[in-house]
Amino acid sequence: MNKKQENRFSMYLATVDFCEKNTDFTAPLPNFSANFENLKATSDRIHLIAETQAADTSGTTAEKNDYNENLVVVAADTSRKLMAYAKLSKNQKLLKEISFTETDLRRLPDTILPDTAQLIYDRAQTHLAPLADYMVTAETQAALLQAITDSKRTLASPRVEKVSQVQATKQLAELFVTGDEALANMDAVVEIVRLTQANFYAGYKSVRKIIEAGNRKMSVKGLVTDGQTGEPVKGVAISFWLDGDATKTYAAEEASLVKKTAKKGGFYVSSMPAGIYRVTLQKAGYAEQTLTVYVNDGELTTVDVKLTKA
Repeated sequence: MNKKQENRFSMYLATVDFCEKNTDFTAPLPNFSANFENLKATSDRIHLIAETQAADTSGTTAEKNDYNENLVVVAADTSRKLMAYAKLSKNQKLLKEISFTETDLRRLPDTILPDTAQLIYDRAQTHLAPLADYMVTAETQAALLQAITDSKRTLASPRVEKVSQVQATKQLAELFVTGDEALANMDAVVEIVRLTQANFYAGYKSVRKIIEAGNRKMSVKGLVTDGQTGEPVKGVAISFWLDGDATKTYAAEEASLVKKTAKKGGFYVSSMPAGIYRVTLQKAGYAEQTLTVYVNDGELTTVDVKLTKA
């Protein structure tokens, strides 16, 4: 992981630890638990990849290769039989879901192969009765499930899961996107208890902040256009309130920062503290618009806004 990812991962872990200690507050929140479990699972995968990167990456073990090759062969065989069933029964949805050749499966990353094989297994289980005529039985399903289990077991040890640096970098980027999405959903519902559970809310906001390792600049750029014509809008006043509540009204002088759009509708803030900002855009002749902007550690945040005529 790079430094930015390390900082972000530390925040993930702090948030997970805090939420696990405050389930009395989080449990009643709508969809919070599902997103929290997603964040935990994502953090586990990030941790495993980080360990893998730190481990010896000189090559894969013969055992892992054997297990994965067996899984490819067994899963592809079940997939072929499912494809035959799907074609003859005109089940296009199933056909699209399980159409994997041995070549397709071999091209999958080691971390994705077991999940893809699990999908094939699950779909076969759903149609197990009619699949008897296609030689998919409880016994063949048991063999596939065992192959999946063996493959997953080889992922448990960092010295067995040898992910190339390029592959690991791509996977980490995807995992951080998943983690950020889960956090954004968690952040949204936590706002419900901002007033009724002030101490919990303050603690949650505290652990959600990314602690920088070194001096980094956070910046924001944006473009404001006319929602009808698409033309840039000059002179729009853009006010920022750090940790601002979108449900409240703030005086203009209380804003953390105020900018105006240039001739071509753009604006740029070269450096500002990381955090969650309440932002308003105002210009005579246009309806005022309010939005929430997340400024993250060492990242350029992009904001595109379309204004509507008042």
